[in-house]
Amino acid sequence: MRLVAWPASEPWIQSQKVNARFCAFKAYFPCAVTEKTVYESGFYWANVSGAFGNVFQKETRMADLDFAALLCSRLCHDLVSPVGAINNGLEILEEETDASMRDAVFDLINKSTQQTANKLQFFRLAFGAGGGFSAQLDLREVEKAVRALLDGSRVELDWQVSELSGSKSLVKLLLNVCLICSEALIRGGTLRVGLEKTGDEFALEVESSGQRIIIQNAVIDGLQGKLSMTDLDPRNVPAHLASCVAAELGSTLTVDLKGETNLTVKALINSTN
Repeated sequence: MRLVAWPASEPWIQSQKVNARFCAFKAYFPCAVTEKTVYESGFYWANVSGAFGNVFQKETRMADLDFAALLCSRLCHDLVSPVGAINNGLEILEEETDASMRDAVFDLINKSTQQTANKLQFFRLAFGAGGGFSAQLDLREVEKAVRALLDGSRVELDWQVSELSGSKSLVKLLLNVCLICSEALIRGGTLRVGLEKTGDEFALEVESSGQRIIIQNAVIDGLQGKLSMTDLDPRNVPAHLASCVAAELGSTLTVDLKGETNLTVKALINSTN
């Protein structure tokens, strides 16, 4: 028996009369999951077993492979520019003899190399299994990763995180939301990251503010868990990943877009998750 989840927007789910107790093909929801939780998360969770369970597990494995491929595509897309600049610089150095020109090319290579390293450091934590076997990650290192990603951009980071450590899932959620909110600031601005613990809950809030904010509807839908696998592409896959991680943490993401100058993404997370 395996616990799996399907986005509520999947056509086969919409075509069935699904409720909080029975899913299609005799799969059932754990009694701890309420109808409200299922609806708001945008995912239908079910334990599956037997012949139908094998079919669902096969489809889930294929979806996992497609999802991993999209993350790899996104990673390659973000790295191709600085890596290409390094390659071009090396080709120029093979023929260039002017000292001032060679200095300029070396400067370009150094900046592109640092940019590549910064992106790899960030995506290792945001997409991968960064942190080794440790259950908790140092949030000061997470701050460094975000600052490194924004280095050289027109986005200023306002880090309002008092906690010293967080789970890998919490870090993954935070970083993917930061990535999405920072990319929405096409003309620069401020990225404010807040994480506050009150009682048994973490309150995560990431806010972008600037002259112009652009975010695709598909990205907003991804954050809210409304995208199916067929809707995913390298641009919105971090949003889908964030919503999946939030659901894993027993939470959902709320998105508040105010005109073209302010974007806020929030989540309440049980600190025991």
